[in-house]
Amino acid sequence: MTALQGGPTAQPYWRHRRLAVAALGLVALALAVGWLLSRQTDGGPSGSLGEVDGLPVWSVAELIAARDSGQLHGRAAAVAGWFAQAPMHGCAAPRERHGELERYCHKDEEIVSDRPQRLYDPADPGRMIEPVGAFIQPMFVGFSQVPGLGAVDGPQAVVMVGHVGDPLAIRCRPVARAECERAFVVDRVVSLDGRLLGINLWLEPEMLAVPPSLAPEDVERIVVGRVGSGALLVMIKALRARDVVDIDPRPDLDPTGDGTVWYVRIVDRASSAPPFAISTVIILDATGEIRWSDLPPG
Repeated sequence: MTALQGGPTAQPYWRHRRLAVAALGLVALALAVGWLLSRQTDGGPSGSLGEVDGLPVWSVAELIAARDSGQLHGRAAAVAGWFAQAPMHGCAAPRERHGELERYCHKDEEIVSDRPQRLYDPADPGRMIEPVGAFIQPMFVGFSQVPGLGAVDGPQAVVMVGHVGDPLAIRCRPVARAECERAFVVDRVVSLDGRLLGINLWLEPEMLAVPPSLAPEDVERIVVGRVGSGALLVMIKALRARDVVDIDPRPDLDPTGDGTVWYVRIVDRASSAPPFAISTVIILDATGEIRWSDLPPG
């Protein structure tokens, strides 16, 4: 069972992790974070930075190369780098509706790069600094903030799992569609400054019309029963059926439904070689039935 990160009401009853998995994960993270803490230059390593939960950990430069070659569309990847953001400030309202994955205002001011750097001058926080070297601009969809991310004054060492080719790209303006298709959407922050986090769980009872009857471990059991032991759950979110469209426009759910559903993103590590496909499963809380998924038949 994987540990949790997530929203302010993430439940403490699902924080147990199998010791063997924890040990392997910590060793892999130590390798990746140790590399980050020791290197100060642009040059990417010759290979992957180890593994986390069975996923090869890439440098930012390696991730960009895989994305640009088309290897990552609809697939998951783990990346190690330095997270930095600019100070918050006011933004003018956009002139037209933007898709969730389009760059606008503060979305332009968060990066993960291969070198520790700032996006502003500490002596003059209003003066922005252009990033240098290999960097990506991560998109956080489906959860708002990871505890501690961006909470310190300076770059933070991170390991993230995310994917490219998110379904929300369809809601971007035509002029921005290609950019949205290339966006690296974060599913889980694995570690922050060497601190192991876990599955991205968002369970906010005040946002639900019907309190959930399933626990997160029940959700994991249902998914593993369908996919098998190779299933790696990277994001779990309990929400109203009507709100699923805000993070995924594909499922045909009741647009007025107040029933609770579980939106789960998984990586099936047994189905192919990495980079593994990222898949979605939606479970009805009332019955435990898988209401929708994009998993292959079987």
